[in-house]
Amino acid sequence: MPLDLNIIKKGIIQARYVFAVAIVFIIVMVGTGLYELSSSNKDLMRVLHEEAMSISEAISVMSDRALLCFDNAISLLNVKALNNAHLLEMLDYYGHLNKKTLDEIIDKNNIKQAFILNKDGLVIFDKDTGQDVIDNIKSDSDFKLLLSGAEKEAVIDLYDDEGNTFLSAVHRRKGGIIAVIADVNEIKELRRSIGIGTLVQAIGENEGIEYIVLQDEKGIITASQNITQMRKISGDSFLENALQNKVSDSRIYNYEGRDVFEVVSPFLIDYNSYGLFRVGLSMKEANSIKARSLQRLILLSIASVVFGIIVLSFLLISQSYSVLNSAYERIQIYTETVLENIADGIIVIDGKRNISIFNKASEKIFGRQADDLVGKPISYLGSEIEKIVNSVYDPNWNANIYEIKFNSDGSEEKLLSLNLSRISNRNDTSVIAVFRDITESKAIEENIRRTEQMIAMGKLASAVAHEVRNPLNAISMTAQRLDREFTTTEKTDVYRELTQMIKNESMRINKIIEDFLKFARPPKLNLQPVNVDKLLDDVILLITSHAEKYKININKQYSEIGIMNLDYEQIKQALLNLLLNAVEAMPDGGTLSIKAWREDNAVQIEINDTGKGIPHDVLPRIFDLYFTTKDTGTGLGLSIVQRIISEHKGWIKVDSKLNIGTTFRIYLPIEHQEEIK
Repeated sequence: MPLDLNIIKKGIIQARYVFAVAIVFIIVMVGTGLYELSSSNKDLMRVLHEEAMSISEAISVMSDRALLCFDNAISLLNVKALNNAHLLEMLDYYGHLNKKTLDEIIDKNNIKQAFILNKDGLVIFDKDTGQDVIDNIKSDSDFKLLLSGAEKEAVIDLYDDEGNTFLSAVHRRKGGIIAVIADVNEIKELRRSIGIGTLVQAIGENEGIEYIVLQDEKGIITASQNITQMRKISGDSFLENALQNKVSDSRIYNYEGRDVFEVVSPFLIDYNSYGLFRVGLSMKEANSIKARSLQRLILLSIASVVFGIIVLSFLLISQSYSVLNSAYERIQIYTETVLENIADGIIVIDGKRNISIFNKASEKIFGRQADDLVGKPISYLGSEIEKIVNSVYDPNWNANIYEIKFNSDGSEEKLLSLNLSRISNRNDTSVIAVFRDITESKAIEENIRRTEQMIAMGKLASAVAHEVRNPLNAISMTAQRLDREFTTTEKTDVYRELTQMIKNESMRINKIIEDFLKFARPPKLNLQPVNVDKLLDDVILLITSHAEKYKININKQYSEIGIMNLDYEQIKQALLNLLLNAVEAMPDGGTLSIKAWREDNAVQIEINDTGKGIPHDVLPRIFDLYFTTKDTGTGLGLSIVQRIISEHKGWIKVDSKLNIGTTFRIYLPIEHQEEIK
């Protein structure tokens, strides 16, 4: 493609524009510096965010573990308390429990309170518990089960002014219960030693951390040292959003007159939010980095002025490049236009085995959008295509034309022709794949092959039929004379039966010969305008009662196909044959679907059943003359169907899957006929 001289003339730089170009260049450089400064600040904020999030996540993980440790420790205390209760019960059962022994066990095992009830729930012994506490415990369902003996032991949570503790109780074999209450101070000390507050204060002492706070809507739960007040969650939309939506977020927050970088994250236990962790990081170092970045920007701006003068000397070269680039773009647009309008599918695969070009014809062939595939591995188009394309990268590869089958998202299988070429340079090797949909052309070729085969077989059948008819007539006439003019003195019934069998079989052979001759010398097409919708309705009406007998649902999917020139009787015969075969394929019921539509310059008819399907090894032979899988019949039915469709310049295809069903597709061209109205 020749270069446009106007582009070259417009590209010549005039001296009076040098100053303006220099100013623009300086502005661009300064703008770039400002952009870099902004990007640097964003990166700095991102680092602060990640650091704060790491601290917050570490606290959250350690808090979960601390809570787990606390739960395990409480479980051990529960076991200890239950063991003490069982010890008291055993001593009581064997009559060795007295007040002195009871007091010694209570003192040695840090038991705060204990009591014993008889089977009626009356207090036998009470150590510092109090009747009010015992009465409140009696209302607990587990306590009632213990008293009745339905349960042998239980642990019940208790709450009082000093904090929460638990009661461990066992059923008394003499009737009633024995209960001990753990020392709340022991639980408090355990909570203090492994609690969240200890973790928060320990981490909060690190340099650069202004504060760490665990806060809920009521106020501060725990915080690092010297933190006594923080802004409440309510009234702060930033904190409210993080708590309500259970999301982590960050902001610059003014704390005691100085800016800190604050990250908040929800404190979750079993996906339930119990507050917010607020981590504030000092921005002293960040502000120092910002100041240094600003200094560099000023120096960069000064340097850009000097550099701009140097750059101007290269503008002529740059302009030449611009001219070439403009020409390249025009060539690229031209190439893209050709690619988008070419009938063949063009796919370009780069050295990384990724798709770089996928034209419109490829979208139609594969049923996929270019936006979904460009940049994706070639494996997205199937393992067979991937294997063929990968072979091209082999140094010993030889060019070849491939034929592959492709099925997209369960649609009709397509037969594709694939031609590959390889383009190599220093850095990369690309593959150009040219796809052509040859499904229809192959179907036409197969149709022509079948037609030629049937014509040859028909001629042979006709010749054989003529040769057979004469001796067959002689056999038939002889059998009739034997039956009519002769008789036997013995076994007369057998004689009559044999002569009748000869006549019947002669008639059957004669019928087959007549079918031969009909196939070999088909009647000439009687083309006339036919309403396709009415034709389909007429054929369906003929098989409706037969379908109802086998409980088959008929699904019609066509409307206003229009009128075209057909031989009504012959097309009707072909369709009726296909519909009857479909009904016979569903002896236990099913669905028979008849679809028809106009596509381009043709009418397509699709007949689908949900029957037993056709075996894979049988499928290629079903249109062969005299081939049948039925116990009865001549095997001419589908051969006649194929011949009728072929004489209408159309073709027929079949697709079948065992135990799923069979689909026949008929293609009838409209060309050289009256247009459909």
